[in-house]
Amino acid sequence: MTSSNRINDRLLGALAPVSRVAGMGLAGALLSACMSSPADTAGGQKAVLAGSAWNLVSFTSSSDEVGVIKPQAVEQFQVAFGTDGKAAFQFDCNRGTGSFEAVDTAEGSGSLRFGAVATTRAMCPQQAMSARLPGDIEFVRGYRIVGDRLFLSLMADGGTYEWARRP
Repeated sequence: MTSSNRINDRLLGALAPVSRVAGMGLAGALLSACMSSPADTAGGQKAVLAGSAWNLVSFTSSSDEVGVIKPQAVEQFQVAFGTDGKAAFQFDCNRGTGSFEAVDTAEGSGSLRFGAVATTRAMCPQQAMSARLPGDIEFVRGYRIVGDRLFLSLMADGGTYEWARRP
């Protein structure tokens, strides 16, 4: 292998993570452009979640090995649902943004899916919720509101996130 081939291989290897990130951003932009207004239901009404904001209370796993996980501070993990179909997240010391699609199927409940979520990558203090929540967002499939609590359920009975309405 010639030295110019080795240099080319090193450059391509260094650029691979950048191209993956750019590709994911492009894919997310194309996907959101193809969707109708994500917060609209089939009847054209805004979903119940639009315009609401929540603080994470706990995660309850269906696995006894995991059990219940709670954040160390009340406002450490947050989600805000915009009226424009965008969701804003706080994952401890990191932030995230993405789209959501909610369809109300009954009073205070329905199906929910998040689009790709772009996040910052600051080095937060290590805790169980910091790694779990950002990874689980793509597996949310439903929601239920009971009083001032929001319950987000994961697919395949993976667990439930409980949130308290922000004032």
